[in-house]
Amino acid sequence: MTAGGRHDDPMAMPRVMFVDDDTHLLSSLGRAFRAKRGVWKMEFVESAEAALKAAAEDAFAVVVTDMSMPGMNGLELVRSLNERSPATRCVVLTGTADLQLAADVINTARVFRFYTKPCPVDRLMSGIEETLTASRSTGTAETVSGNRRASDAGRLALDHIATAVFVVDGGGHVLHMNQAGTALAAERDGLTIDANQVCRGAMPDETQTLLETIRRQAAPGRKEDAVTAVSLSRPSMRHPLLVIAAPLGPEPDADGQASVVLFVADPDRPPALDAEVIGRLYGLTGAESRLACVLATGRDLGDAAEALHITQTSARTYLKRVFAKTNTRRQADLVRLILASPDVVPHAKAREPGPAL
Repeated sequence: MTAGGRHDDPMAMPRVMFVDDDTHLLSSLGRAFRAKRGVWKMEFVESAEAALKAAAEDAFAVVVTDMSMPGMNGLELVRSLNERSPATRCVVLTGTADLQLAADVINTARVFRFYTKPCPVDRLMSGIEETLTASRSTGTAETVSGNRRASDAGRLALDHIATAVFVVDGGGHVLHMNQAGTALAAERDGLTIDANQVCRGAMPDETQTLLETIRRQAAPGRKEDAVTAVSLSRPSMRHPLLVIAAPLGPEPDADGQASVVLFVADPDRPPALDAEVIGRLYGLTGAESRLACVLATGRDLGDAAEALHITQTSARTYLKRVFAKTNTRRQADLVRLILASPDVVPHAKAREPGPAL
């Protein structure tokens, strides 16, 4: 590896690579980042394959890549760089139409920053600078490996939570969202992510309230156990989204602000109940646990029997067995018990978006 690519050489210019099959966009980026030529050593390539070849010759501190490209796409590129060049930090750019692909990147690969197109140049430049700063401040290789494992485990754990989770900075910019959060944002019904990666409500006043709440929670001197609730109306006329905001950890950033975590609940979305898990928790058979889960969504016994393609007589028989095994006597008590069970997404799959009304 040449001196120019060594991440441990404090005198070397950091190497930054931009990857996009749109040559016009690459030219625009080259012009926009002209002022950084004496600070960064930049390369612009038109394919993921070319990016991997360049990275094999000399490591890059940061790689900024598009998602949709012919041949190898951005997701495959990021995964390859994670494996071949662990010290390289990846920044992802994607169009709104590629949101699901972007979700796959966020949840299955290591990405330091994620932006949607069109992304303002100053926002992208700031993101690259933050990425380089984080890269320089990283400790020993052993610490990096431990931090990466902890980070990966934390993200995987978030993806098993059925509640939509967004981690944001003090300005409301999304730093991470779990799969349920990505699915909710893709619906654009009550909570959206704009081109600058900022969380917004459906109405200007709600956006202002949400961002002010985030600013307060991220501000110095905040109480670490303080939480704030905000509701966001929805163009679909469904029940408002319920947002709980809380400061995330005691460590502030360079501006004295901490990250904030948003937990977003959709009252109109049935809970993501796994019949197999419920069955194991309460010793129910497959048929019994499936009935319990359907009843927990608010259906009566007749509707549940129809949904499960069984007779009402069978449903009543199963329900009596469920009552006995769960030590409950009424359907309301059973539903309350089931809803108090851990709410997880089986195999870390995001729930499907609900119907638009």
